[in-house]
Amino acid sequence: MTVEEYFARKKNYRLQYPLMPTVWVGNPQRQGPILLPAELCMIVPGQPVNRKMTEGQTSSMIKYAATSTTVRKDKIMKSSNDTRHNDDLCIRQFSFCIGNEFEQIQARVLAPSVWEYDKRTVMPSKGVWRQENVKFFKGAEIKS
Repeated sequence: MTVEEYFARKKNYRLQYPLMPTVWVGNPQRQGPILLPAELCMIVPGQPVNRKMTEGQTSSMIKYAATSTTVRKDKIMKSSNDTRHNDDLCIRQFSFCIGNEFEQIQARVLAPSVWEYDKRTVMPSKGVWRQENVKFFKGAEIKS
């Protein structure tokens, strides 16, 4: 019996899109699959999607993510406050608390290193430098 026939006979429902693929739901270990017509399924907002994005989706995602650090921080803080983690029973039982501010640390900006090539030296600017048609002056092993 087809899915279309099943819904017509057992549920007295005529599918509007009988040629659309079905959605396999339930436990994959089960003897027979549970197949539902896609037209009867609803995706709950916020569900993850495990497939490659299209070029347009990738472009939109990059544009959305390419924000200033201030805007990104504000979005993170809003998202954190909206989720109300500290109201979660499990978190409270462990006496765990998520702060309302970013952690403050002491830091400094290191001076850029100078790159020495066969016939010239280069000092990176903002973490970027050109390396076309150059040979390294002397190969070396870097130990950390």
